[in-house]
Amino acid sequence: MAFQTSIRAAIGVASSVVGPLTLALQRRRDAAAIFLYHRVGPGSDRAYPSLPCETFIAHCEFMRRHFRILPLGELLERARTNRSLKGCSAICFDDGYRDFIDYAYPVLRQFEFPVTHFLVTDCIDTNVPPWTYRINRLASHQRLNRRDATKTVESMPRGDRDAWLSAREVGTPMPPMPSMITAADFASFNPDAVEWGSHTASHAFLDRMPESDVAEELRHSKERLEKLVGRPVRYLAYPNGYYNQRIAELSRAAGYEAALTVGQAELSHAAPMYAVPRFDVGNMPASMLALEVTGVVERLRRLQAP
Repeated sequence: MAFQTSIRAAIGVASSVVGPLTLALQRRRDAAAIFLYHRVGPGSDRAYPSLPCETFIAHCEFMRRHFRILPLGELLERARTNRSLKGCSAICFDDGYRDFIDYAYPVLRQFEFPVTHFLVTDCIDTNVPPWTYRINRLASHQRLNRRDATKTVESMPRGDRDAWLSAREVGTPMPPMPSMITAADFASFNPDAVEWGSHTASHAFLDRMPESDVAEELRHSKERLEKLVGRPVRYLAYPNGYYNQRIAELSRAAGYEAALTVGQAELSHAAPMYAVPRFDVGNMPASMLALEVTGVVERLRRLQAP
């Protein structure tokens, strides 16, 4: 614990002292940063805490000062065609929590930042969060080991997994689950400001599934989203960033132009289009973003790992 505390203190000092220098060095490289968010808003959801609104605004102010925010498609096209990526960035959201509408989207519109949001189509149709959220919620309110429960259900068919979770949710006192973006919400978005991507049909860990099920997850989510938004769905984000070479091949075969993972790394011209890295910035303060995009935070995280 003392070691972890010292690492956190080191990160804090570094973010104030080294941050401006590392950001300047990053902007000299021909690479871009793609920032990934999930939830923004007030409240204290123990299952999946939201980034406070004021912190998200500070992130956007930081990005406006230091980056040129591009639509994801334009950024990927620059990477494909060997055009400069210096100082460029894009913003993504995953999962489709409805607090995006209430809190994140108004801020993005104020800053005139484009965004790509990757949605889980089962969550659109049921207004129920992904199964990973439901596991976190159960683990937060009863004696359920999150890691063991995840291993138990991650390879289950969608219906069996839902039944397993529902049986354990019954009779467990818990706050209500957050709402998700649903079909009725799409009309409220400016189509030039938000592009929709697939996050699979059920937030499936694709590398844990039979190949036939992977193909169905990718096909169904793409077709369902295209019907909802009336536009081609060009991009896929792998849930939890989990993929392998075969998953990348199936993503291409399903008609996606690119697929995104996590990786905590910059986008370079050498990055494969079906393994595009993103920075999951979580709940970090704006002062740490410079260290995140240069890999300093990730190296310190590895030092903390058991």
